[in-house]
Amino acid sequence: MRERQGPLFILLTLILTFIFWSVSEPLKDVAPVRQYSEMAASLMLVCFAWVNFISTRHPLLDSLFHGLDKSYLYHKALSIISVLLIFVHRFTLDAGKGNHYGENRANLGPGPNGLNGPPPGAENGAEFFSGIANLSMLLFIVLILLALFVWKTNYEKWKNIHKLFFIPYMIGIIHYYGSSDYAVTGLSALGLWLNLVNLVGLTSAIYSIGFYERTAFQPRYVVTNIRTVAKDTLEITGKALKKGIRYKEGQFTFIKFTEEGKKFPSHPFTISQSFRKNEIQFAIKALGDHTSALLENVQEGDTFAVTSSHGRFDYKAGSNRQVWLAGGIGITPFRSFYQSAIPPQYSIDLFYCYNNEAEGPYLDEIKTLAAGSGIRVHLHDLQTKGFLDAEDICEAVPKTETVDVYFCGPEPMRIKLERELKTCGLRIGHFHYESFQFK
Repeated sequence: MRERQGPLFILLTLILTFIFWSVSEPLKDVAPVRQYSEMAASLMLVCFAWVNFISTRHPLLDSLFHGLDKSYLYHKALSIISVLLIFVHRFTLDAGKGNHYGENRANLGPGPNGLNGPPPGAENGAEFFSGIANLSMLLFIVLILLALFVWKTNYEKWKNIHKLFFIPYMIGIIHYYGSSDYAVTGLSALGLWLNLVNLVGLTSAIYSIGFYERTAFQPRYVVTNIRTVAKDTLEITGKALKKGIRYKEGQFTFIKFTEEGKKFPSHPFTISQSFRKNEIQFAIKALGDHTSALLENVQEGDTFAVTSSHGRFDYKAGSNRQVWLAGGIGITPFRSFYQSAIPPQYSIDLFYCYNNEAEGPYLDEIKTLAAGSGIRVHLHDLQTKGFLDAEDICEAVPKTETVDVYFCGPEPMRIKLERELKTCGLRIGHFHYESFQFK
């Protein structure tokens, strides 16, 4: 149920919007298709508000979605739905032009000047707000194409393009207040509700664009130790300059280096050790330009900043019988697990898959795990054994027991094993994983 709280809240806000629209009357006589068009616009505003709120990375999101990473799955889905609703609104709006100021004056009845038609200046206002709506849609299309172009190539450029979406969103808000056929002020249920929705959406967007990087990265650490734990992988340990953050085993945080010549943009990393007061540790593998540059330049004495901790990847929330699946650098949350005192009632099989002996972070350490730790270690060298498959797991884990599976590793590996485990006969209670797709 905890994992469904966020989606249920989203659904509830959409249902409330539909209900408020259903009981509201337009301020003038408009075609039914235009009324439905404005309903689509109202739903769009709610979706955009959620998208912007999720972008704040507020701690509440961890509770609502059972992990910040899960909230970004809905961030992506709601973004797509919002854009689709823009097109629905725009093209159904055209179908309802017959009952709109300047389009069918005879149907409007006497205006305040005693003539049929809208009050003076209304036509110009309608044309203006219609024009900025077209501009908003055009900007959305251009920015979406640009974002798709750089999506796989340059994350920092993608982030900067993502910030520009605020411009067409703000134009859309102006369009709503200037051209809505429903009351946008006063005490109408729909008007009050959408005012609240727009307030949340706008303040969230302004915070995430202008203030998040300045306010969220307050805790500062100094690098106290650096060691190589595998090929192209460094372990970086930091000590808090003032007060360190609280974190649980299995959680992650965003980290960035800001010193001149060593700038490393914010990036999420799993904390690779069990909790230690005023100390934090990460194992970072060179997987791209930024991480490669960081590992080449980082030195003891450098300072870095982190956010509060995030995530709900917690073995203690699962059953006593567990299977842990780690791929490469994905061993880090499990290392923080076994460094903590695992209660004796847990029975765990750890499958650690790595490319070769040189590229297995903490491999020597894992080989020495005591038999009494409650963890049975299964090492899987890709170079000598090939890819880990479900049969390897099912041969080691009794099929008579229901197990909770915890996975951390490459997405293709997860998809493959999750699919295969459903057919090999292993009784799985829950398959836990995190999705580090923050875009």
